Amino acid sequence: MNKYKVTLIIIVIGLFLLFIIAGYTLISKNQQKELSPIIQAVPLNASIIIETSDLSQLLNQLENKNNIWKELKPINLFKKFNSQVLYIYSLINTNNNIFAFKNVLISAHLQGKDKINFLYLISLPKTANQKRIKKLISDLLLNKAKITERKYNNETIYDVKIDQDSVPELSSFSFCITEGIFIFSFSSLLLENSIRQVKSNNPISIDYGFKKVSKTAGKNVILNIYTNYEKLYSSLIPIISDDFKQAKEISNFANWSALDLQLEQSSISLSGYTFATKNSDKFLNIFRRQNPQKNSIPEILPDKTAQFISFSFDDVNNFKQDYHSYLKALDLEFQYKKTNIEFEKEYKINPEKILFEIISKQITIAKVNYQLSGGSYTNYIIFNINNKKNAMVALNSITEAYCDTNKLNIEDYSTIYQINENSSIEVCKLPFENILNYAFGELYDLPMHKYYVFLDDYLVFSDSFDNLKKIINSHHLNLNLKNDEKFKELDKQIALKSNILFYLDFNRADNNILFSLNKDLSTAYKKNIKRFNKFQTLCLQINTDSELFYTNLFIDFNINAKTNDYSIWQTQLKSKIVNKPFFFTNHYSFEKEIFVQDASNIIYLIDKKGKILWQKQLPDRIISEVYQVDLYNNTKYQILFNTTNNIYIIDRNGDFVENYPVKLPATATNGISVFDYNNNNDYRFFIACSDRRVYLFQKDGQINEDWQATQTDDYVKNQIQYFNYKDKDYIIFADKLKIYILNRKGEARIKPNERYPLAMHTKFFFQESTNESNAKFICTTPAGKIINIYLDGKTTLNSVKDVSHSHYFEYKDVNNDGSNDFIFLDKNSLSAYTQSNKKIFSHYFTVDITERPIVFKFSAEDTKFGVVAEKENKIYLINNDGTIHSDFPKRGSTPFTIGILNSDNKFNIIVGFEDKFLYNYLLN
Repeated sequence: MNKYKVTLIIIVIGLFLLFIIAGYTLISKNQQKELSPIIQAVPLNASIIIETSDLSQLLNQLENKNNIWKELKPINLFKKFNSQVLYIYSLINTNNNIFAFKNVLISAHLQGKDKINFLYLISLPKTANQKRIKKLISDLLLNKAKITERKYNNETIYDVKIDQDSVPELSSFSFCITEGIFIFSFSSLLLENSIRQVKSNNPISIDYGFKKVSKTAGKNVILNIYTNYEKLYSSLIPIISDDFKQAKEISNFANWSALDLQLEQSSISLSGYTFATKNSDKFLNIFRRQNPQKNSIPEILPDKTAQFISFSFDDVNNFKQDYHSYLKALDLEFQYKKTNIEFEKEYKINPEKILFEIISKQITIAKVNYQLSGGSYTNYIIFNINNKKNAMVALNSITEAYCDTNKLNIEDYSTIYQINENSSIEVCKLPFENILNYAFGELYDLPMHKYYVFLDDYLVFSDSFDNLKKIINSHHLNLNLKNDEKFKELDKQIALKSNILFYLDFNRADNNILFSLNKDLSTAYKKNIKRFNKFQTLCLQINTDSELFYTNLFIDFNINAKTNDYSIWQTQLKSKIVNKPFFFTNHYSFEKEIFVQDASNIIYLIDKKGKILWQKQLPDRIISEVYQVDLYNNTKYQILFNTTNNIYIIDRNGDFVENYPVKLPATATNGISVFDYNNNNDYRFFIACSDRRVYLFQKDGQINEDWQATQTDDYVKNQIQYFNYKDKDYIIFADKLKIYILNRKGEARIKPNERYPLAMHTKFFFQESTNESNAKFICTTPAGKIINIYLDGKTTLNSVKDVSHSHYFEYKDVNNDGSNDFIFLDKNSLSAYTQSNKKIFSHYFTVDITERPIVFKFSAEDTKFGVVAEKENKIYLINNDGTIHSDFPKRGSTPFTIGILNSDNKFNIIVGFEDKFLYNYLLN
């Protein structure tokens, strides 16, 4: 195949869709299938022909039973077409005596260099006459058009010039009646061509390929569509970009196909047969002697696959022979053999022979969009192999031959990739840029390939070591296409076995689609991207079936689909991310950068474009929040955090500042807290340790000797908090049973008069009041009861709802009434209540939530809650009425950060995922 041919399948299918939509309004159901005599009026350069019958029944189905047309109809491109077809319908529906039979054909034709026009042919009864039809059309136009007559080839043509001010949605058209056929077109030249065809006595129906497939067309289906591959390229010219206009070899794919349409509410399926002349230059002949095979490639491909095409066969020798015959028919075999002979002469090995010997039953080329949408593609070539050991020896022989010739060390062409602590895999490099071209240069749109790896029974090639690491990681984590929800839905609709299998994810392949279309269509596509993204997946299967090839095309559509996995960029780290990403301000540019740590304890600073600025290995994991500090009070910022053993302060270059890291007196039991009492950057660092002491460190790393806090009764595991109310400091924390409320020196400021058991994830909130006696601290018991601690030490208890001991509690104004509300996240439910215990909302997730909800305050009246559903690898943003924010859930498995990265003032969502990538989503 020419290198553009695989991508052009997308274009061809798009053209199918356009013609199917045309056919929607001109079809019938449950009619006895016979090829209509009006086929004689179809000019021979038709690329696609649609055969239909009953219009009114179809329009009813369109409006009431199919979501696709409802979604596309408002788009200008389809809106105008809909108006034109409705006009044709009005002709048929107005006077059944004239258009009694309603047999209709639509054909598509290239006119000139860059325009596609449609020809509409309607079967007429013998009683029909031109004067009645002319009057009918005139009456329908309500005198908003001028009709003129002229003679052409002894037939009368009526040219209708529309008053565009009165009927802007309808173009001028022409019609004619001859041989019992009503010929209608918005191109007078195409209509004239049809008249000549009627009189030629050489109808398209006598074409051998057309005759073969037309006999297979279904009798009781909603639509029959015939495709002439030899003319198809001409119909693509007006809609494809200049880069794809050289792909003329698509005409070599086959001769004709006849497909029957099945229309469901949210899907389209086309099935039937394709014909290719034997012993010709038709691509399908390569598979004529092959039995369809089960395709297991979705188990290898990542779940972010945008598209792939697989060729399957059961006899590799026949495949090779027929492939050579195909090349010979195209006059390409000589150059193909010459290239291999020259290689063998230099290196004493034959690459074509070696490669064909290791292939088992399948070859796949795939494009994977690791940015999920709108991004660039990573390309893979994948072989199903018959024996891994033999394949390794065969490929190694190619490298050995090169190294022997050039006196190089073969060990330099192999690397061990450490997947995790327990798993590793060998990745090899080839000494030649594109070795597979020696065997399949004309078969595939072969991307660059120089590296390879073995995954199960598959051999995977790509252009870089990094790209192979991506597919290795996805495979190791079982993040494959087979487990993708959209693919699983599609998989229910397609056949188990095939010879050719093409798959497309519309959302992930949107850049490829845009690149393929011409400028006007690309602009229209982008303008209506939310509508087009409701097309989910597409699958094209072709199987050998005696003399013909069974062909099945299935398109899945979801009216409620959201483009919820759009990522601006993604950055791969050494291991999966373990902490919440932190926004750090670059004190030179004042731009935001991102600080994260992965599971191998490496910390990273990443710029706003996803580029890793530096990385640094730490001995253990961060257990605290991450803080930005100005340690030297010079507007140059540092990053502060702690692990179980040390306090770290690191500058923007990734270097430890003076006196740091600080070794802790004992193992830390909580995350560090940073207080700046007077907002003058004279920081105080509080941390609790396993010796049951709370330590206060000065910013120079020394312990503050003035801090007099005594030993706690038990371990302090939750964060130490600081509040200032009416010029008094309150430093508050708790162990399992006791609450400590201290002043700056560590002396007790408040002693609660009652002790209550405290929730596992205790966090304190302070409620100010104009009346000091009503000011209070708030937290919860393990059962979720609200503990109120007043400044005089008095405590009260009140109930809101029953929750488990693992609940999380927040105290924020949810409903914007000026008063804080009680928010509980417990297992799989998030709920909010007013202080009078009136429920504001409840939201239920499908899995239990194990991370504290993140409260985002976008404005005084817009509070949202970030939730991580780690068990399903999704993140949610919940509105303050309990609904899920649009475009959520998104892929993610860590707590996430929302902030503005760029000057466009749009919010970005930064989150980590199991696949070792850090994602940057745009918040819509």
